[in-house]
Amino acid sequence: MLLTRRKKTIINVFLSTIFLFLSFYFFTSTSGESHTNLFVEVKSPVDDVYQVFYDIGNGFNENDSKVINVSNNDLFQSLQFSLPSNVKSLRFDFGTSPGTIYVKNITWNKTSREYEWSADMVVESHNYTNHIEHIGVENNLVKIKPSGDDPYFIIDDVENIDKYLNNNSFKIVISFIFSLLLSFILFWFLQITNLNVIQTINLKKFNSSLLPFAFIVILIIPSFVTIIGIDSNLSSVEKRDLAAKPKLNLREETYTDYIRKYETYINDNFGFRDKLIKWNNVIKVKYLKTSPINRVLIGKDGWLFYNDEGVTEDYRGVNHFDDIELETIKSNLEERKKWLEAQGIKFYITVAPNKHTIYPEYLPSNIKKHKEESRLDQLINYLEYNSDIDIIDLRKTLIKNKGEENLYRKNDTHWNDLGAFYAYSEIVNVIGEDFENIKPLSIGKYSLNYSSGGGDLAFMLSMNDILLEERINLDPTFKSAVKDIEIDKSIYPNPNRLVVKGNESISNSYKLLMFRDSFSNALIPYLSENFSSSIYVWDYAFNTDIIQHEKPDIVIHELAERYLHALLDENPEGMK
Repeated sequence: MLLTRRKKTIINVFLSTIFLFLSFYFFTSTSGESHTNLFVEVKSPVDDVYQVFYDIGNGFNENDSKVINVSNNDLFQSLQFSLPSNVKSLRFDFGTSPGTIYVKNITWNKTSREYEWSADMVVESHNYTNHIEHIGVENNLVKIKPSGDDPYFIIDDVENIDKYLNNNSFKIVISFIFSLLLSFILFWFLQITNLNVIQTINLKKFNSSLLPFAFIVILIIPSFVTIIGIDSNLSSVEKRDLAAKPKLNLREETYTDYIRKYETYINDNFGFRDKLIKWNNVIKVKYLKTSPINRVLIGKDGWLFYNDEGVTEDYRGVNHFDDIELETIKSNLEERKKWLEAQGIKFYITVAPNKHTIYPEYLPSNIKKHKEESRLDQLINYLEYNSDIDIIDLRKTLIKNKGEENLYRKNDTHWNDLGAFYAYSEIVNVIGEDFENIKPLSIGKYSLNYSSGGGDLAFMLSMNDILLEERINLDPTFKSAVKDIEIDKSIYPNPNRLVVKGNESISNSYKLLMFRDSFSNALIPYLSENFSSSIYVWDYAFNTDIIQHEKPDIVIHELAERYLHALLDENPEGMK
């Protein structure tokens, strides 16, 4: 009996020791991760896609880069890029859209160690800029003013930062202590149970003995990795702010409120949370071909489709306007046209089609049309028979020109540069019927290039670094004379998204004012070539104050097909 107990103890010590080394290896290999997290706090004027290139000895190339979607926000957003450890230099690409960009700081993080660059350090450390008119410090922020559609700057000599971050002696000690604790718990469970590890034929006894230990380990490990910072990738997969750790203040709230807030904080911030969400999404999308969220549809051949804000209902023809709504839209548009014409201003309205409308062949097989007539069809037909308002219908030209090259991004809700160019050509052709010297540029003035990137739909799935596609870019083969113009933004809605362009080389003196949404981001570079002055206001409201202030020759109202209901909004009192 004594020999048996001694033998059991020796076996348990042996197993616990093996577990000690395995768990220590797990924690040290994780905490001594081979990548560095780069955080960039940025304020973007528009929804865009930013990219970081890292040189590990091969120069800057698409394979050695990370892409992330950014959204316009009055607050700074923290962008996170996972980089290898042996980076020699970095290149920060700030999208393709115009507008001033602000960077608060740049932080390198590896496990518990951080290295932060302030605004002054960023400006002092950059070695080269491209398509950046100005980079400097303003109110402790890096102010970046692009001068073209490929703004970026390069920072060399970042190897010393990696050397600093790789000092993980404290983490190694903590990991060993925690591994030792887990090993002791395992040894204790093995000792107090009657489990014979050698004879594990009785699986029921084996399972009942090990379940408590496994349960404790599952509870402890997420807390441990959160406390010591092994899982430093929190909040990277969801486009929202995670709950902050609450502070106990019984003067302003009850203890129950504090517990509720703390529960929310734990649910949002437990260790490996982001990884578990991402792994779940990868399994569902890549292998089960299903979407983990209702907002995104998994289409055919790798195509993703937006499934919110009535987009799918638009395609299926189940969300038509009623007669009162159609008459309201007609009256609103006629009132706008009449008010503008009284001031010698031409009015045009155009709708950017949903991706479902142009590429229905890639929709999931279960998405079927209920009626052939869509809400856009219904509106255009109604106006054709009951009004002199003409909507510039972009669907025909997009469907006509879709072929070998995609006109919409597979992993995004929007058209690409090529799709935007065909839309631009149609818009300017219609305007040219009223203004003889306004003609669209030839596509021969642009070269077709490709890059790799994700999209807003891939970002919604937390897979923007996995679901990459070949993105089509149109780059001008001529030297553009279009420049950004600084104006007083105080009277404009969404001032951070306001874009103002000037073109001194154009022969006409026409001024364009455009009320728009995100689809116009790709239209702006083309439209700006046709006008001496152009102002792009991110808003659907028909703002008479802006029109009277700017005194344009042409007003364009552009909106996405899914936002047709915005045309129901009442016109301002100033035009009635």
